[in-house]
Amino acid sequence: MTQKLVMIPQPQPWESPSSWVSRCALSQGVPTNEFLRHLDVDASGDIDLNVIRADQKRLTDVCGLPSDYLPLSRLLLPRLVSAGVDTRRFLLSSTKGAKPRYRFCPHCLQDQREPHFPVHWRFTGFRYCKLHHCMLEDRCHVCNSTVTMPANQMQAGPDGKGIAYLKHCMSCGADLCKGSTLSTGEAFSLLSVMERTLMVNGLAVLRALLEGYLFRDTAEKKLPLSTLCRLDQQLLLPNQENWLTVAILRGRLLQRIRRRAIERQAFRSEHTEPDQGDEASGEY
Repeated sequence: MTQKLVMIPQPQPWESPSSWVSRCALSQGVPTNEFLRHLDVDASGDIDLNVIRADQKRLTDVCGLPSDYLPLSRLLLPRLVSAGVDTRRFLLSSTKGAKPRYRFCPHCLQDQREPHFPVHWRFTGFRYCKLHHCMLEDRCHVCNSTVTMPANQMQAGPDGKGIAYLKHCMSCGADLCKGSTLSTGEAFSLLSVMERTLMVNGLAVLRALLEGYLFRDTAEKKLPLSTLCRLDQQLLLPNQENWLTVAILRGRLLQRIRRRAIERQAFRSEHTEPDQGDEASGEY
């Protein structure tokens, strides 16, 4: 029999599996791979999907969890898989090892009593926070590292001395809540009509997975989730990781500021009269 674990942190309702695994491993003082082996969960590949596919009774018994743990993850991820889509396009991953990767809202992290990463922050098309009206950040504002899970918090941070909370960068230890954000108002003012549509479509993917179907236009006709495959093939979803990142949007904003500064300077030059005192000199 597998030993039942104690002091396991309770999963947050919107938390992703790999975020919860990171906190669990820290509570047991072991690397994440060792914790996953104890649960008989495949430690290779996509950890979020592997936790969902694992023996749920064994997992809940060993960790002392309620049967409805991680409710959002256990709803969205199986529906995404059942839709027959290429999950590698819909879910962010690191370039090495295919570890789950996340964008994040600094304000949400600041507000959480127990810092964690919600599962919807991992969806490629989920680009902005409707609660705080800002774009999601892609990287640490100090060292430019991405956020990947699960994280071995005991060996993370500067010199591998450890990181206590997931709201800190696992590379440099910086508080991810302290970074600046780009408002959705500013960001959307920089987009074309088609780009704005794609941004909204990315959010609609989450709604479809929550509802279990898609709506078509204003006819309110329900379409199966398999329709997501066709929409992705038609490039109607923002499923390219490097498409309009927050860094690109900040670059656009900077270009607009510079352009307006040049225009103002040109306007002033055209409407400033020459100094009449310098037109003539000498005595009369």
